[in-house]
Amino acid sequence: MDAFESAKALFFDGLQHLQRKDYAAAEIKFRASLGLVPGRISTMNNLSLALINLRQYGEARQLIADIIVQDANSPEAWLNLGLIEREERFDHISAITKFERAMAGRPDYAEAHLNRAISLGELKRHDDALKGFAEALRIDPKLVEAHHSRAVTLREMKRPVDAIAAYDAAMQLDPDYDYLIGSRLYAKLQMCDWTGFEDDLARIAQKIERGEKAASPFQLLGFTDDPALQRRAVEIWAREKVGPGGGHKTLPKRAPAERIRVGYYSADMRTHPVAMLIAGVIEHHDRERFEIVCFSYGPASSGELRERLVKAFDAFHDVRASSDAEVVQLSRDQKIDIAVDLTGYTQHTRPGLFAQGCAPIQVSYLGYAATAGTLAMDYILADPTIIPVAARVHFSEKIAYLLDSYQPNDDKRPSVDDVFTRGELGLPENGFVFCCFNNSFKITPPVFAIWMSILRRVPGSVLWFRRDSDIVTANLRRAAENHGIDPDRLIFAGRLEAMDQHLARYRAADLFLDTAPFNAHTTASDALWAGLPVVTCPGGALVSRVAASLLGAIGLPEMIAANAAEYEDLAVELAHDSKRLAGIRRKLGENRLSAPLFQTATFTKYIEDAYAQMYQRYHAGAAPDHIFAGPSVRPEPAKVTV
Repeated sequence: MDAFESAKALFFDGLQHLQRKDYAAAEIKFRASLGLVPGRISTMNNLSLALINLRQYGEARQLIADIIVQDANSPEAWLNLGLIEREERFDHISAITKFERAMAGRPDYAEAHLNRAISLGELKRHDDALKGFAEALRIDPKLVEAHHSRAVTLREMKRPVDAIAAYDAAMQLDPDYDYLIGSRLYAKLQMCDWTGFEDDLARIAQKIERGEKAASPFQLLGFTDDPALQRRAVEIWAREKVGPGGGHKTLPKRAPAERIRVGYYSADMRTHPVAMLIAGVIEHHDRERFEIVCFSYGPASSGELRERLVKAFDAFHDVRASSDAEVVQLSRDQKIDIAVDLTGYTQHTRPGLFAQGCAPIQVSYLGYAATAGTLAMDYILADPTIIPVAARVHFSEKIAYLLDSYQPNDDKRPSVDDVFTRGELGLPENGFVFCCFNNSFKITPPVFAIWMSILRRVPGSVLWFRRDSDIVTANLRRAAENHGIDPDRLIFAGRLEAMDQHLARYRAADLFLDTAPFNAHTTASDALWAGLPVVTCPGGALVSRVAASLLGAIGLPEMIAANAAEYEDLAVELAHDSKRLAGIRRKLGENRLSAPLFQTATFTKYIEDAYAQMYQRYHAGAAPDHIFAGPSVRPEPAKVTV
């Protein structure tokens, strides 16, 4: 076999690896092929694509530049250059110009139309994105990624029925397409469409156990409270999207400084629950001991909370237009000692920052309620309720335990002074009002069945939801009717822009019913701040134990049920015992400003103690280990044993 035939065989081997998404093997084959026949454009283009997927953007750029010298109009080269603009620099505008250049060279290039549409969707130009997906599918009706991405855009446009149809079209073409079954189930949960829920959940669990890409980490949190399954899923996702991490461990050690430099990295420094919770902590940090820096990479934002945050940090870097490598270099230039990831694997995630290494100590916190599943993160900030000793095995990080509760709270939340009548809120003047203002995707069939049993056992009661969409309202009312409950007993609250008014209306309810497996987090602390008791039943995973953590920290352990039956009975008993409920509400009112949950200054001291212990261990040459933070050494509490 001559050199050309050998190069050709290696090229086709590389293509097979590329199709199987084995990018490392594809790289080897394409390099070997180029070694035999240098300068072959098709091989160089495919090698650049493999390198892009391996996040080796610099070499990919150089390859593309070499291709363009030979063929200035190479559609594949311009497509790949657009992918680099999007994946490395998050620059969708620049990416679109590259995709359009590819389309100019080949008008029927379906992948170019597809990727242009994806970037248009990221820019919230949804109508234009849909046109792009339609054109890609006109050219290639079997392009599964176009159906899948179209579904994502339709979901963001609040067109859930159309989104499900697009997911179904993708499923018909390739039922095993990466993360498709999980995305489809998540979209169905968002609209409270529970048809096939148990079957889908079983299939997702089976696929994850086989090591397959079934559900993204965040989506899975709403499906199951099995922490072992959650860790398995996140490791599958992180292996592809992030890599092993650990780049921060190669950083040269600096001499200890007078102030520990803590960097907070977030996509949510805007009107968002994470920002609302953390703002007070940022303001309370001890500036004699700590320098506090923000790296914000979320959407453009303005408003009162954003202004407050910018003012609260010692330095605020808006890095949404910077590549991961540039943010990492800025972090190192700023000599950040402890990098705290407030976003995790939620929307606008940037895990590449921590894989490369922003600081010698890296910490997961708050935004994503599970393990990161990589060597990139050394610690996760938690408490003994959300991560008991037996659950440590489900975390790749060491646990930094905070006293009382892991959740920060802002003692500058709006005061709850306004008073609404029930009539003003569309509630019946008489009868018991159960409430749950959680996102619709958190409402699962088992929880809803318990709620309907509660309504059946408490005549005249109603269940008050946050209005999401007409289809959610219709589906929940239909489900109530299927349980033999009058659908008019489900009441839906409209949106209130003013936070003080939103918090005030909680007071019109009698009892907040928590969801599972994904608990109320910020909504639970909102309810407690407003004086509304919460009843919860902890599960096996962190995400399922947050409400119990909050109730323990505000001195209401009696509101934590041991199991589903006890959860139902407790809600019913409180509805029938007004004196007992009044005592709980009175206790909540007394504890609100004295119990640990809303003591922002004290909480900040605890989190600073955690940072200080991490820093001391690092400079002593000790590996990360489980630590307990607080004003003094205390035995590990065991607040919740269920």
